[in-house]
Amino acid sequence: MRLDEGDVVTAVSGREALDQILDTGSQFTLIVADWNMADISGIDLLKTVRSKGSKVPFIMLTANLTPHHTKLAARYGVDD
Repeated sequence: MRLDEGDVVTAVSGREALDQILDTGSQFTLIVADWNMADISGIDLLKTVRSKGSKVPFIMLTANLTPHHTKLAARYGVDD
């Protein structure tokens, strides 16, 4: 991966990711999250980020993709 500018920020749990996102406001230009994370799920992270008015692109990963997962993520504004 080549980064021309910017930083990659990682989190070990959903709560840590949410805290970082909320603490920095709109600093992020992309969020990539797994559906299954410690403490809170990726879908809960997505719902909270969107409820704060953020339109930052959000990519959700999961090894357990079902039509239910797809519909739920789309309902809350996942980008891919």
